[in-house]
Amino acid sequence: MTEPIRVLIADDHPLFRDGLTALLTDGQDTELTGAATSGTEAVELARETQPDVVIMDLHMPGLNGVEATRRIVADSPHITVLVLTMFDDDDSIFSALRAGARGYLLKGAIRSRSAPRSGPPPTARSSSGRSWPPVCWPTSPPRPARRRRYSRS
Repeated sequence: MTEPIRVLIADDHPLFRDGLTALLTDGQDTELTGAATSGTEAVELARETQPDVVIMDLHMPGLNGVEATRRIVADSPHITVLVLTMFDDDDSIFSALRAGARGYLLKGAIRSRSAPRSGPPPTARSSSGRSWPPVCWPTSPPRPARRRRYSRS
């Protein structure tokens, strides 16, 4: 049996943080090392617990997720930081990636097991049957291609 992936959650929204905590502690593939409510707390917990992955919200009170990511990666370059945000603006995402984040997930793209799904099926599954990392796909169907009109002359 392989060792579980050690995960630290950093999110200031209690409902979302609790839901993600429940999802991560449900199976044998992941181990929760802690849950931070601010960027400062995330940096401290990452230093203490040395997780494999930090799931970092970008917009938190005090020290934001971009600066917290920068500090965690500078202190412990082996820790993978995944940005988790409700906002999909390029500036925030690119700032986080430049700070050392290895990827990002939009909060609206994470679906519970019981929620109806649309889009492609998950490609990777854990031993408990759920996908990991959560698969992201557009929440609305792609726009149809425009038809070209040709003039007959």
